[in-house]
Amino acid sequence: FDTLRGGIGGLVLRTTVMVGFPGETEREFMELVDFLERYTIDHVGVFGYSAERGTRAVSLGPHVPRDEILRRKEEIIGVQMDVSQERLQRFEGRTEKILVDRLAEQDECVRHGAWGVGRFYGQAYEIDGVIFLDGNSSEPGRFIEAEVTEGDVYDLFASSR
Repeated sequence: FDTLRGGIGGLVLRTTVMVGFPGETEREFMELVDFLERYTIDHVGVFGYSAERGTRAVSLGPHVPRDEILRRKEEIIGVQMDVSQERLQRFEGRTEKILVDRLAEQDECVRHGAWGVGRFYGQAYEIDGVIFLDGNSSEPGRFIEAEVTEGDVYDLFASSR
């Protein structure tokens, strides 16, 4: 990870993890927590295991209790929220090329003072957060240059020129 980040400026890393797979121990879970804290991945999707009929995992054991799966999922989300905000704040003050996805909805205009919603190269559509845009407007489907003014837990805020 350090080699990748050192060699590729602006690298954004993402992954997805599952917690509570049959047989997962507390020790193994803590290894995952330690890994995510150490390598600070930009975007992490977190899912709790659920038994699906017809899959081989149903017959594996022992099964992690549902309340423990939910606790582990929430712990990973908590770790990742801190990491995500720190990773997004590194964009503050930078000008980024942003794809305008859509005009802001009324509640987004009120809450964020935004005219539009878009994303930069490090945000996957309908998976990661977005960039709320203020300043000059543009049509959805167009690229604009905007200065990032704030990085939040999941979203960025930018002012277009």
